[in-house]
Amino acid sequence: MTKKYPALYVGLHMLLGCAWGAGIRMPVVYVLLALWFPFREKWQIVKGLVFFVLALLYSLPRPTEDNRFVISSVSIYHSPFKQTGYLYKGKWNNVPHSVISKHHYVVNCDYWMEGKDWKEVPGSFSFAEMRFQCKEALRKYLKRHISDAKVQAFLCSLATGEIEERTLAFEFSRLGLSHILAISGFHFGLIAFFFSFILKFFFSPKKTAFFLLCIITGYFFFMGNAPSVQRAWIAITMALLAQLFNLRYSSLNALGAGLIIAITLDPYVVSHLGFQLSFLCTLAILLLYPLCEKRMRWVFPKKSLTETLKFSSLDKYGYIVTTFLRKALALNFAVHLVALPTLLYLFHKFPLSSFAYNLFFPIGVTISLFLLILSFALPFLHQINSYFTSGLLHISSNPLPLFDVYVYSDWITVDLLFLFFGILLLCNTLQMKKDKSVLIFTPHLIVVLAAVFLR
Repeated sequence: MTKKYPALYVGLHMLLGCAWGAGIRMPVVYVLLALWFPFREKWQIVKGLVFFVLALLYSLPRPTEDNRFVISSVSIYHSPFKQTGYLYKGKWNNVPHSVISKHHYVVNCDYWMEGKDWKEVPGSFSFAEMRFQCKEALRKYLKRHISDAKVQAFLCSLATGEIEERTLAFEFSRLGLSHILAISGFHFGLIAFFFSFILKFFFSPKKTAFFLLCIITGYFFFMGNAPSVQRAWIAITMALLAQLFNLRYSSLNALGAGLIIAITLDPYVVSHLGFQLSFLCTLAILLLYPLCEKRMRWVFPKKSLTETLKFSSLDKYGYIVTTFLRKALALNFAVHLVALPTLLYLFHKFPLSSFAYNLFFPIGVTISLFLLILSFALPFLHQINSYFTSGLLHISSNPLPLFDVYVYSDWITVDLLFLFFGILLLCNTLQMKKDKSVLIFTPHLIVVLAAVFLR
């Protein structure tokens, strides 16, 4: 790992060091052993240990006494009692902090907070107010063009990453689809694909990459510096820069670089739940998807181009469908092998409907998002998108009783969870040179089934 993916190797050690320094007392020995075991060279182990210690020291709490509130975002807050206000998120004395207020402060700067008194910090600057006004303008635009309140709230969530409708958030959470409403690599990837498809008809590949870089960076400033947004932006930016300068690109190294940058900018990001789930699921896709896809070929065999050309027209369409199912199921299994034990540890329950709905629902969301982007140039598409999205939301609001089932467990501990991740990482490292992917699934099944049933 340290030779092929040095950024990921360093990033994982920094992650463990920051987590330990920030007070998350995880059993790091499991993961460290998984990282070190495959290597005989002592300098590689020493290198990882050095970054672990440096990150630990860097993440030790360093509170200040000036009561400065550095605001990163502001949004409209709706209480369960139908009261509205403004939610301000940022850091107060270098510690993550949020404040709910009925008063709208113009947050284009930092503030000193003394009780209920807010005083501007001279010479400070923040993009939070600019982002808030842009998102409000987008929200008002959608209200003018879409009459259905639920569709409007859903499209606003897709575009801004801010979920105002509590019923919508509950329905998606019940089906294991909350990640769709939170801005992540899924949304950045769709936007990059959409604009890349258009730009490549007018510009060369390098110019297309340059314009995409500008669009993605603009979208990043619009969304804000949330951990999942930052990780997605860094990954796509590195891919575009590699294309611009003819450099080799590795998804795992891009993930590691994103991890290093995020921790360097804010060591306390490791305690952010969105960061943890986003990083884990992305790592699971990159590491486990190729293995899962190979196993799914037992059910849906992969054919060569020569073989597919001999198929009849009907068989070709059938093969396209089975290829899609193979890839969708492989992606689904790769994510859930990590998400299942993690969510059981965090929330002690897991919706089984997540397996079924994540096979097809993201496709519908993709269509809805593409129609939303196109409708800014072709306003008549708003009505079409409203009808389509309304049908999509009807599916999420009325799940079949067969799928509306939960798995419950309060037996998973942090030690078991990290033992699980350590075994996973160790097995994946050992199979890099030789495909022994069966090693991946055995510890997964043993640990997860034990956690669920041996209560």
